[in-house]
Amino acid sequence: ALPHRPLPPRLPLLFPLKLLRPPGPQPLLQPSYNQISGPIPTELQSLVNLAVLNLSANSLSGPIPPQLALCTYLNIIDLHRNQLTGPSVTLPLYPLSSLCFSRFPGNLL
Repeated sequence: ALPHRPLPPRLPLLFPLKLLRPPGPQPLLQPSYNQISGPIPTELQSLVNLAVLNLSANSLSGPIPPQLALCTYLNIIDLHRNQLTGPSVTLPLYPLSSLCFSRFPGNLL
């Protein structure tokens, strides 16, 4: 197991993901309640084995990138309590047949 390290306050500092992720499947990404700001990075699409994405209670802004639909194993996405914008938050995610839970309240949608 990897030691727990807090995330930096700005999500773009975490990328490129190739440098930070350990080898093997990455089923869970859960940096909630970390004061992360800025847009959701499109680079998350490279986490092809991602099953759970929890970016809740941060200060993320902008639309949900349609590239998240490339995470074909994603079955839980929690983006509540951010500052996300857009006409429809679920439209970019509709190709995800594995998606069984999503939570978006508390945004600017």
